[in-house]
Amino acid sequence: MSETRVHKVLVSACLLGQPVRYDGQSKGIVSDWLSELGAEGRALAFCPEVAGGLPTPRPPAERQGERVVTEGGLDVTAEFDHGARLALQLCQAQGIRFALLKEGSPSCGSGRI
Repeated sequence: MSETRVHKVLVSACLLGQPVRYDGQSKGIVSDWLSELGAEGRALAFCPEVAGGLPTPRPPAERQGERVVTEGGLDVTAEFDHGARLALQLCQAQGIRFALLKEGSPSCGSGRI
């Protein structure tokens, strides 16, 4: 009898409807595929900013080179780095190889942050 491996996907918590964005809102998306992943227990919600210790709501932050700074000038790089490390640890512990992340986010975006 062969063992079927269940592949999990890390998903930005805000995309799953959790109100974790800087403004206390979510960016929930409607997707049959994402709903199926959730129903199967394969979608793992994660917000690196909250996991890194930032509150919700919080001041908007932007990347400035290697630093992350709020619009008021507070350096929150340590919190962003901590959240990124926790995301990596979760992926390694759960064998996660794929992620669905929120574009435009200073912690999740890749093409536009």
